[in-house]
Order: sequence, then C-alpha cells, then structure tokens
Amino acid sequence: MNMLDMVKKKKKLLSDLIYTVGASVLMNGVLQLIIYPFINYRMGEEYLGNVVFYMSIVYIIGQAMGMSFCSNRLVLRNQCRTTNGDFNALLRILAPLGGLVGAVIFSFYTKNVGEILAFGLIVMFTVLRYYANVEYRLKLNYKKYFLYFVILTAGYGIGAVIYAFTGQWFWIFLTGEVIATLYMFVFGTIFKKEARTDNTRFVAKHILFLLLSYLVFEGISNADRMILKSLLDAKAVALFYVVSMIGKTLQLFVGPINNIALSYMSADKKKMTREDFLKTTLLYVGVGAAFYLVCLVGTPLYVRLLYPNLYGDLKGLNLVVNAGQVINFAASLILPSILASLGSKYHMMLQVLYAVVYLPLAIVFTMQGGIWGFAFATLIANSLRLIELVVFGMRKLPRAAEAGRMDE
Repeated sequence: MNMLDMVKKKKKLLSDLIYTVGASVLMNGVLQLIIYPFINYRMGEEYLGNVVFYMSIVYIIGQAMGMSFCSNRLVLRNQCRTTNGDFNALLRILAPLGGLVGAVIFSFYTKNVGEILAFGLIVMFTVLRYYANVEYRLKLNYKKYFLYFVILTAGYGIGAVIYAFTGQWFWIFLTGEVIATLYMFVFGTIFKKEARTDNTRFVAKHILFLLLSYLVFEGISNADRMILKSLLDAKAVALFYVVSMIGKTLQLFVGPINNIALSYMSADKKKMTREDFLKTTLLYVGVGAAFYLVCLVGTPLYVRLLYPNLYGDLKGLNLVVNAGQVINFAASLILPSILASLGSKYHMMLQVLYAVVYLPLAIVFTMQGGIWGFAFATLIANSLRLIELVVFGMRKLPRAAEAGRMDE
C-alpha cells in the first residue's frame, strides 16, 4: 500500500468515525437532553423512573436480538456465504418472539391490553431496527448510517409530540422505531427477498451464541434499573440514571467505536496481535481516566440544570457511579477485538462470567447499602471485568511474530 492509499484509508476511517459518533450523539442527545427531562418536568421523577425501567426491558431484549443478527452478519462474511434469506428467515421467528416475550413481561406491570400490545411492538421493531443498520456497516457507508439515525431521531421527536397530547409515553419510542424500520424496508436492501443458502443452520447457531452473550451484556448494562426498581423504588432508578448520565455519555462512543472496529476488523483478514491489543487497551484506559475528571465537574451541573428535583440527593454519589461507568467504557471497547479475533464462543463465555460475578454482588450490596451499595458493587464488578478481559486477551491472542507466520 503506497502513502496516498494509506492517507485515503485513514481519512475514510476518520470520517466514518465522525458519522458514527454523530449518529449516536444525535439520538442519545435528543433523548437525554430533551425527551427524558420533558417527561420528568411533566410527570416527576417516579414516573420517569418507571419509563426508564420499562425501556430497559426493551433494550435488553430488542438490542440483544438485533445486535446478535447484525454482528453475526459482519463476522460470518469471511467464513461462509450468506444472504438476506438466511437472516430474514430467522428474523421472522425471533423478532415476533422477542415482541411476545416483551409483552408478557410488561403484562406484570399493567393490565391495559393496548399498552401491552404497544410495548410488544416496540420490542419487535427495535430488533428489526438494530439489525437493519448492518446494511451500511457491510458497505462501510457511514454517511447513510448517519442519515438512518437522523430519521430515527426525527421519529422520536414526532412521538414526543404525540406524547404531549396523549400523555402515553410509549408513543415516543414506538413512532421512532417504526419510522426507522419502514425507511429501511422502502429504501434499503437488507430486507429484500433472497434465496436461502445451505448455511442457515450455521448462521442460526452463531446467532444463538451471540444472543445469549448480548442478553447477558444488556442485562448487566440495565441492571441498575432492574435491581433498583425491584429492591428499592422508581425514584432510585431515576436518581441513579441521572447521576450516571455524564459517565454514560462516554458510553455513547462505545457503540460507534465498536461498530467501526468490528466492521473494519471483519473486512480485514489480518489477525490482531497481543501488541495491538495492549496498545489499544492502554489508549482506552487513558481516555476513560481523562473523562472521569469531566464527570466530576459535569454531573452536578447537569443534574442541577435539567433535574433540579433530584439535585438534593446527589451528595457525592457521582464520584463512585461515574468511576464505574468509565471503567465499563474501557472494558466494553475491548470486547469487539475478542469477538472478531476469537469468535462468539469466547465472547459469550466472558459475558456470562461477568454476570456471575456482578449480579450477586449488586443484589447483596444493594440490600445492605441501598443505592450507594449498588454503586460500589458496579465499581468493583467493572474493575474485575476489565482485568479479566485484559488477561484473557493477552493469553489468547498471538504475538506479532506468531501472527506473521500464520499469515504467510
């Protein structure tokens, strides 16, 4: 590769990263700075806490299913031939199943049939929406990826207007997910009918591996809402959510960076080495440490400005909460390297091990120390997770010299 090609490749990579980060920041910025504060302003922190809790159920099921399809299509393209037909056949089963599971779970919190149906539809369309973005990731077309998120965010905005008139929160998310998915059905190619290959069962096997892995990951990512709602109350959910928001802003970069990393690593047959892995990990840890300082200043200002009714409960909680978020940021960025280099089996194993440590710790600490106990449990578990991932990567990935021999 000559110098001009290298410059063009780096320029393309940078522009793709900007588009991907921009997509995530746009969507989450509208949710965190406009929609959720608006819900809090109209209905109060307890209602907000319940909405955040309900959406955690959506993300655990919908995001896990959608991402398992999306990531597998990226990873498997270098291993076997697949078509839309393979994935669409499985989607026709799993997407409605995800919606049904979501509806059943939501039925424990309301007996309103209309709301239960709407909730199930949110889950189902979330599965489809998360999978559909693979079209642009396969082609490395992140300009259209950004446009896709503009349409999704506009859908949330339209849903927020409907919410303002109806008082029904689910319209916000249902409208956004439906509009984005319909856009892909009309203008995309990922849902177009194609014949299946002989690899559908192989695809299904790998999807199930990653589905379990992502269910664990999403369950842990939303554990604050699930555990605090179950053991404390909806106000605790709202408080932890708001206090962790600046720290979770860093997590907005996790998805985009992981998308770029997995897309490019899956397209590149060159093996990642221990040396590459260590340099990348040190970079992530350094960025996280610098951002922690931003959290210490930004969190009190953010809470006081947008959630003044919760400011009195802050009391330094952000010191512990955001430390846990920053460490989780570094750990989350390491996972795509393991998925692309070592496969879905190890990815699932590491996620399950993390859950085995985190969930009992979080439950016991919350029962003993309330919201502060949960914050310390999160910090401890995420620290152990980061150490575990670094040790695993350094042991399993080849050295540069070994990788060179394998490529020959």
